[in-house]
Amino acid sequence: MSQDPLNSYKMLMEIRNKMNKLLMDGCSDLDAHGDLQSSTSTWSPPFDLVETDKEFKIFGELPGIVKSQVEIQLNGNDLVISGERKSAPPEGTSSYHLAESYYGDFQRTFRLPSEINDKDIKTSLKNGLLQIVMPKKKARKIKIK
Repeated sequence: MSQDPLNSYKMLMEIRNKMNKLLMDGCSDLDAHGDLQSSTSTWSPPFDLVETDKEFKIFGELPGIVKSQVEIQLNGNDLVISGERKSAPPEGTSSYHLAESYYGDFQRTFRLPSEINDKDIKTSLKNGLLQIVMPKKKARKIKIK
């Protein structure tokens, strides 16, 4: 008895997608940057964290997300970025043949190695790219009396 090659391919893709999800869920705490993935997250957008002498910059890929779907909080040295990308299948869709996009809630936490001047943080979200610029707090000199 021979199997339908298309059916075999679909089964293989299902297995691959399940394995990818297992790996992403299992390895989220081992991320090299030390950021933490919330256990309630359904996907994890990629981010870059860059440091200069004067500031930290974070760049995140958030395709299909608007400003009202993102929340940014600074708690001490922890920067928390959370939000939701809503699923909206095209009208008249009866079934998917391929679904590689992630939807749902996300939360990323980044521990910053030094204090931030929280009054001068600048953010922008354009064409699916989130940018956060956080100036470092300047050291304060103390006079000896």
